[in-house]
Amino acid sequence: MLLPACATFEGEQPQSASVRAAKACMKNLRQNINDQYQYYIGACTNTGVWMVDQRDAQSGQTLAQYDFVNKMYAGTETGGGFVSVESLGGEVEQNFQITRKNLNAALLAKED
Repeated sequence: MLLPACATFEGEQPQSASVRAAKACMKNLRQNINDQYQYYIGACTNTGVWMVDQRDAQSGQTLAQYDFVNKMYAGTETGGGFVSVESLGGEVEQNFQITRKNLNAALLAKED
């Protein structure tokens, strides 16, 4: 006797936080995540934010850029060019990971 490989459930299964963050990211693509910090989403992945610019609220000038997939950062500490976050280490590396988590959390909060 063969059993089917898929089980059926009543209703929808709850989506993981990463799937919800990815959907929220796509809804907010090419927009600021929140006006206070001026993080602008340039690209998304299947788990949330990928490319993000941090801009000055008044001038609109780019202050920093984040590539969360390739773990690259460009900002004043790097002279404006992309550098591996791991090579910067320390506080910059920690802030990079915290920023990613906070941005995805902010996207989820916008959807709730």
